[in-house]
Amino acid sequence: MSIDIDTQNRWVLGEGVQGTAFRMCQSVRVIAGPHEGEIGELISLVAVMPEPLYHLETSNGKDLHVLQSHLAPLDAQPFHRADVFQPLRRLEAAAHVKR
Repeated sequence: MSIDIDTQNRWVLGEGVQGTAFRMCQSVRVIAGPHEGEIGELISLVAVMPEPLYHLETSNGKDLHVLQSHLAPLDAQPFHRADVFQPLRRLEAAAHVKR
């Protein structure tokens, strides 16, 4: 289950490891599984096969091992059309009031 030191070093140095989607020190959110909702930073690559497994240090100090499919980049937020159109409607309403 663990990886060899050369693979770990390549990942740490940012040289890329086939199949991995995240980099060292990347901030992520757990989006599935038993730790869903946790936020933290990736500190190591634990395994590559059958699916990349990362060591995550959470914002509240927990150390977790989380599968790649259970993670999303922290800056990736779901897009909601209402988030865009609601402010536009407020601007339009303000423009009508000023006229």
